[in-house]
Amino acid sequence: MSAFTNPFRRPHIRSLFPVGSVAAGALFLAACGDGTASEGAAAGSDGSKPALHSHIHGLGVDPEDGKLYVATHEGIFTPDDTGSPQMVGDSKDDFMGFTVAGAQTFLASGHPASDRDQPANHGLIKSTDAGKSWKSVSLKGEADFHSLDQVKGVIYGYDSTRGLLRVSEDGTSWQSRAEVRALDFAVNPEDPRQVAATTAEGIARSTDGGTTFGPGAGPGVEYLSWASPNG
Repeated sequence: MSAFTNPFRRPHIRSLFPVGSVAAGALFLAACGDGTASEGAAAGSDGSKPALHSHIHGLGVDPEDGKLYVATHEGIFTPDDTGSPQMVGDSKDDFMGFTVAGAQTFLASGHPASDRDQPANHGLIKSTDAGKSWKSVSLKGEADFHSLDQVKGVIYGYDSTRGLLRVSEDGTSWQSRAEVRALDFAVNPEDPRQVAATTAEGIARSTDGGTTFGPGAGPGVEYLSWASPNG
């Protein structure tokens, strides 16, 4: 898995919850294998479902139908009726910074597949048909967002090419905020002034929307999300 990835984003959640690892094995995932996606692979001799052997960069649930979507190194996947991985659309791009922004509306970043003649970084891309197709929104060839979030209509992205948090109200004009060496970040959906980021020194917190961060403190965790008290 890339050094700056965001494997889990939970919508409509309240309190900060550190996530050390993500397991979605109840559906069909095997996190961070070295192979390629096993699309349509046969079930094992024990009747088990085939796993998705790929770098997993993001998970999100579409509120339209409650279906899980998985952003990987080789495209977007979702479980079919049997729980097996099924590619969404035909793009095998490396999807990074994936987040569900609304019904059938996804935001992502990343890199084109090796056989595509495109700039190395997608910048911000958007899908309005649940990942079947994507269009460029901004910063194509410039930014590589390894973590994305949208809170109250405002997009937050961690641009790994510059090591800073960037914020946009329309997806096209961006404000640069704090420089922080982070693996992941999360924004409080109830109070966007509160932003937390995972750093080598622990969780760094901001109370001004990511303009400044305090020093990292506490246990070292890789990923985090704002979760309800009841999980």
